[in-house]
Amino acid sequence: MGRQKRSGADAIIFARRLRDMLWEKRMSQTELALRLAVSRRTVSAYANGHCFPSVEHLKEMNKIFNVSVDYLLGISDDPSPIVQDQFAEDVFVLRRSYARMSEEDQKAVLRMVQSIVRDADKKVEVPGPTQ
Repeated sequence: MGRQKRSGADAIIFARRLRDMLWEKRMSQTELALRLAVSRRTVSAYANGHCFPSVEHLKEMNKIFNVSVDYLLGISDDPSPIVQDQFAEDVFVLRRSYARMSEEDQKAVLRMVQSIVRDADKKVEVPGPTQ
């Protein structure tokens, strides 16, 4: 379950970045294997570009190394972790719920949101031009 065969540039980038993260954290492959609950041989396969970890293991590496999964996969060159804030989580839940609604319910929700936004806009005082 934890190993997915991959080849090519993706595997090379992931393997290099994993080795870099291990070196920077002064962590052995054995230590990482223990934290991921996999064998050292599996981590060695990751670090040599023979296979990719599961999504669950990628998420765990994200936490262990404090880098984004996008960075580990070579999608981004910015290692900064992507912080999921509550707003982003709420938007995701709303979008998923909205997509499951009937067209009539979607229109009702849209009208409700528009009404709330109008009320909020009325409460905000817009300062006049300063001279």
